[in-house]
Amino acid sequence: MSRVKVLTLVAALTVCLPAAAFEVLDMEEPISVDGQVFTYMFYDLTEDAEDFHFELGRARLDFNAMATDDVGFEVRVEAMREYRYYLNIPEGYPDEPPALGRTPGRYTIHVRHAFMDVGGLIPDHHIYGGMIATPWNNYENHIWGWRMLRPVAVTEQGYLPVADLGLGFGGNFLGGKLDHHLTFTNGGGYMNLEMSKGKNIDYRFSVMPFSPHTVMGGFSANILLHYANVMDDPRAEDLAYGFLAGLEHDFINFGAGYFRRKMDVTVAGVTREVDDYFITGYGWVKLPNHLHIVGRFDMVDPNADAENDGWNDILFGFGLDFAGGHCKIMPNFRTTMYQADVTDTRGFYLNGEINTF
Repeated sequence: MSRVKVLTLVAALTVCLPAAAFEVLDMEEPISVDGQVFTYMFYDLTEDAEDFHFELGRARLDFNAMATDDVGFEVRVEAMREYRYYLNIPEGYPDEPPALGRTPGRYTIHVRHAFMDVGGLIPDHHIYGGMIATPWNNYENHIWGWRMLRPVAVTEQGYLPVADLGLGFGGNFLGGKLDHHLTFTNGGGYMNLEMSKGKNIDYRFSVMPFSPHTVMGGFSANILLHYANVMDDPRAEDLAYGFLAGLEHDFINFGAGYFRRKMDVTVAGVTREVDDYFITGYGWVKLPNHLHIVGRFDMVDPNADAENDGWNDILFGFGLDFAGGHCKIMPNFRTTMYQADVTDTRGFYLNGEINTF
């Protein structure tokens, strides 16, 4: 059977089988379907560059339903471009760190989420299992607010997978002033199968100390803890932690954080510990007539023991939302400034989003 036929069959089963199951089980609530599409145009402004292209960043469908008052599930099917990653080994290795590169491939369809969610066993908490979201990435994306432009730095720097196979537990207490989320997962992400017994533990703890309807009601202080390979296994270990202060309002969002990681890296038979970190800061303001101004700054050091190997990423955009917030469009400028004596990169983007939620 051809690959196109297989993908078509998978998509049909994903849509049809849950619907048939709801009819048989007499579900508590009907299935809800949400969708989201990211598109963008990119024009490379780097000296001597010639790249100018249009791209589909992401297309996804979410299926949610409740079997009972306390038991539900979610399935997210997503189409994204497939990238092939490779390592560039510098002549000065191991004193100079390897650089991760990637080349674009075809679009692929994959399952991003597929899990059962059980509540009611512990007040204000849920237990879930399957292909689940890890505690941090989606949470910070709500504070960042502009995932259509780019993911948060934790995702970009690969500190932990966005989603993975495993078990999760999370909820809140003290009337929502404290919120936490713990996952125990394979560690391979949502596109790779884990073939060893090593597992990841990820934990987020958030404090929202102010009353919801005050000026500071949307403020949160957040901690991330990540440890990969918690069981004895030949897979490389890494430990990461971070702190983020966030503020969420209808007219303004702000976030600032510091994250650090120590990991074992083996290249060409040589294993060494790499200590990297980054600082991120971003914010946006909503102006009259649905206009928005967005800015972000990331300072990345991939190896604290090496000199002149880091870079600074800057993003600035001005755009608007319309159709009740279901459509967004934002022209934006981005530049990456390297500490090493290499050409800085810069580019112009025109990003768009349409969503049904």
